[in-house]
Amino acid sequence: MPPSGYQKFQEEYEAESDRAFAALSAVPIQTLLDRVREADFGKSYSLWHVIGAKATLPQAGWILFDVLNSPADYLNRYHCAAALIKISGPLLAEFTPVTLTVEKLHPMRENLAKVQAKLLATIGPRAESRKE
Repeated sequence: MPPSGYQKFQEEYEAESDRAFAALSAVPIQTLLDRVREADFGKSYSLWHVIGAKATLPQAGWILFDVLNSPADYLNRYHCAAALIKISGPLLAEFTPVTLTVEKLHPMRENLAKVQAKLLATIGPRAESRKE
């Protein structure tokens, strides 16, 4: 039986995501972080997965935190939160992407304030060139 329309869409989406992940994996982390600063997130959310795999907390912590506090669409903020939690190791293990992105279900603003305090204590204040 041939795949359904949705099944075909899903397979094509996953293949495109795999290609995007491979291409982005070859890009230097600073270039990827510059894309995030410019709100150039791409279409497949692969950017966040690559940052989660390549970045360190000192490199990307404040940049990702800024996206969580931005008007970026929900799915970009969700995947950004997942990347931030991943690169933080045990520091932010108490949080999930949902607890950092959904105000109606969780005290998101309180959670972000806790994340901000943990980032400050762990990696220090933002560099001058970063958004305040």
